[in-house]
Amino acid sequence: AGACSEREMRFVAHQLLQEVPATLGRLRRQVDTAESVAAPFLSSDDQSMILNDLVVQMVLCALKAYMGETGADAAQVFSEVAQGDRLTSGGLERFLEGLRERRGASGGVEGGPGSLGLDAFPSQHAAEVFVRYFGSQADAGGDSHNISLNELCECVSKERLVCVVASPMHDALDDGTEVDAVEPGELLEVIERAEGAAGVARARCRLLRDDQIGWITLHDPK
Repeated sequence: AGACSEREMRFVAHQLLQEVPATLGRLRRQVDTAESVAAPFLSSDDQSMILNDLVVQMVLCALKAYMGETGADAAQVFSEVAQGDRLTSGGLERFLEGLRERRGASGGVEGGPGSLGLDAFPSQHAAEVFVRYFGSQADAGGDSHNISLNELCECVSKERLVCVVASPMHDALDDGTEVDAVEPGELLEVIERAEGAAGVARARCRLLRDDQIGWITLHDPK
């Protein structure tokens, strides 16, 4: 039974590692599409927000790829990266630099699965954005943030999407009332997926902008 369990774990880890590049490819297409649609209407602050969302997704992909490659879970990654019981931007920066070095030592190519798009961003910037995005404030009134083990487990376990087409958000899977409008470039957290009327792919999501929850139609970003 133990050997079977180990084989299953290796298979799951391999599958996760195989899926990450495809996930990243979809993310890049989503962001490219959203940027082309929304850029004429966005302020510089809005564009910075979208860029930061992309950085966050890139770091998540890097963490998941590492977990798939090594078989480590979120708790094991946390113990490698954190200082004590908190993960700081400095610890994450060193981890991301280590991933770059691993890719270089293994002959990884620019833009390949090993790089996960992180070469486009300095490790320090990527780490600071990620920790500020998911972490708690380290001290009252301060700008520094850090991440707990529970916060890391939560952020790596959830699926997130970037909106590519302006879409209404409804309070029901079918025939619901519109509760919000999702704009290109905005980030959503997937709660569940379902098939709506006429076989339309739908997802119940949380809009990270204001925590609004509702159903949206999924579009294939080809």
